[in-house]
Amino acid sequence: MGQGDVKMLAMIGAALGWRAIPAVLLLASISGAVVGVPLALRSGRGMQLPLPFGVFLGMAALAVLFFGPTLSSWYLSLMLR
Repeated sequence: MGQGDVKMLAMIGAALGWRAIPAVLLLASISGAVVGVPLALRSGRGMQLPLPFGVFLGMAALAVLFFGPTLSSWYLSLMLR
């Protein structure tokens, strides 16, 4: 991650609270992998393809902002089965 991603994550933590940071990082990493791996496989550059992570941080922050309690209760229900 570059310094811009770190600053963006700090801003997200300041806006949503520090408890939202793990959920944002998890969602951003998963969505980045889901988008990035097929793009890397289709490009001729492979895993050397640069992919901006800030886009995924922003989308994950919005998902946690609007669907945070729903996502956390769904995730906990999966873990407690």
